[in-house]
Amino acid sequence: MRGLVDTNVLLDVLGRREPFWPDSARGWTRAEIGSLDAWVSAIRFNNVYIVIQYFSAQHMGAAAIVTRNVGDFPRTGPSALTPAAFLAASL
Repeated sequence: MRGLVDTNVLLDVLGRREPFWPDSARGWTRAEIGSLDAWVSAIRFNNVYIVIQYFSAQHMGAAAIVTRNVGDFPRTGPSALTPAAFLAASL
């Protein structure tokens, strides 16, 4: 069976989100080795890129993510700030 993988499944793996990540990781691994026919929409990769930035900021203890796309980031965790807002907050 062919499947289109939603972003939340990829996020389960990247964030090791319990209780979902073990099954999501097994699916990802099987897709990588070719024993599972799973696909990801190209638009989803943009979402994954944002999530990787978010988790990286959390991991490094950053208080903010500096971006022009503030609305793309969650409202919890590191604050998403425009460059101007980041500069103003740093004064």
